Amino acid sequence: RNVGDTQRFGVETRLGWQLVRKLEMVAAHTWSQFKYVAPAAIKGHWLPNSPEHMLNLGVDYQVVPQLSLGIESELQSHWWVDTDGMASVPGFALWGANASYRWHLGETGGELSLSARNVFGASYMAFTEPDFDNTDDILVDVWNSYQPGPPQEYYARVTLSR
Repeated sequence: RNVGDTQRFGVETRLGWQLVRKLEMVAAHTWSQFKYVAPAAIKGHWLPNSPEHMLNLGVDYQVVPQLSLGIESELQSHWWVDTDGMASVPGFALWGANASYRWHLGETGGELSLSARNVFGASYMAFTEPDFDNTDDILVDVWNSYQPGPPQEYYARVTLSR
């Protein structure tokens, strides 16, 4: 069951530039208007976990044919935690970096990728899917789960190909 009727619309854009052969930039923006239209008690309130703006920016530079380096940012405007518009979470900006090395050895090739997210350790609130407690009361059924986002995240990936 839903809490109320909603109206949702927005625009997603992505723009990529290759300024020179070795340098590429990308920008993506999402603008959303997700609001309740009924019942009257919450009409005009934002849906929880629905920021109005999300922006991703990235720059990648190919140092040599096998090695590329990049930086990226992820920005998000504030969003509401509850349906009655009483609690919100501030917006945030996370910065990351990545490196990728491609290689060939005989007939086998591969790639080693390293990336880091939130390298400056920004404080932000993260959201996970609703936690259902198997009751029939809709106000109890759908408690969303929030927790502090990780201060930093690091990833490594290896791919092999023939």
